[in-house]
Amino acid sequence: METRKVQLTGGTTFTVSLPKPWASEHGIESGSLLYLYPNEDGSILIEPEASSERGAYTATVDIQSYNEGELIQAVYALYLCGCDSITLIDSTGDVSDRKQTVQSFLPHLIGFEIMEVSSKNLILENLTNAESISIRKSALRLRLIVLSMQKDALVGFAENDHELAKQVISRDDEVDKLLALVMRHFQRSLESLEEIAQLDMSRADLFEYYYTTRQLERVGDHAEKIAELVMSQSEPIADDLCNKICGLGEESRRIIEESSNVILSDVDISKAFDILQRRDDVVSEITQLDRELYDHESAKIAHQLGLILDSLRRSADYGANIAEAAIQNSARTGTLPDQR
Repeated sequence: METRKVQLTGGTTFTVSLPKPWASEHGIESGSLLYLYPNEDGSILIEPEASSERGAYTATVDIQSYNEGELIQAVYALYLCGCDSITLIDSTGDVSDRKQTVQSFLPHLIGFEIMEVSSKNLILENLTNAESISIRKSALRLRLIVLSMQKDALVGFAENDHELAKQVISRDDEVDKLLALVMRHFQRSLESLEEIAQLDMSRADLFEYYYTTRQLERVGDHAEKIAELVMSQSEPIADDLCNKICGLGEESRRIIEESSNVILSDVDISKAFDILQRRDDVVSEITQLDRELYDHESAKIAHQLGLILDSLRRSADYGANIAEAAIQNSARTGTLPDQR
């Protein structure tokens, strides 16, 4: 760490000298343009002009040895890393043959379109920017879908409704797409201060949103798992048992919704402590019911219902993870109740 004294120049301007080794390393000389990013904590970040341009970058990949699955994974990885332009080439053949594979995957990537197709190049470009994206709205929409997925999955379970279960499974793609969008901008923010400025969020806040959406996506995975179990359900389940399981599902959804509200809607942090206690209570109820299944149900039904209860337990835990993250953030920012 180096220190510098602030000097007054011309009677009206404060100036601070830059460390010469750092300036030389980044090609800074007299007349160079620097970007200054003030933070709420009183610090200020300085970024050279060349570094600020890293947020908008391109990638070229020779895909001649890639099979269909590898091609999709490569494009997806470049999207998550923040590429704005992806050029696919095939050094041994006609790359346009891969258009159908890429085109079928594009609905999973928000903002990307195929801009050019030729025998030599297949170019994908991002048509959105951070200023047009609301991370908060994306997270809220993801939560809405996830909660409705779990609710409908349990309705499908109670009513043995396979059609509703199929609808739940189909909604998981939208959850994955929204999570990928948040992940993309979080990844870009690690390299580009301009990304943070355009999103109008701090890195700490963006990480909270990323962490929250990651936990919510896992809840969606377990809702999908419950729906898949419904698809294999053949024997009717007693009404009282269905009601107990659906009631536990409702409580787990309440935990998830209220914990994410602490981060997404700035609900009082004291709510997070209550959520952790309620998670413990729900997990205890789930564990007790799971034990009772093997005393009253066939081994096949007990196993299936045990898997559903396990998904509800894990979903409640994911909600608690969000609450714990909110508490940790409050500790970091000095906003815990009675923290001085």
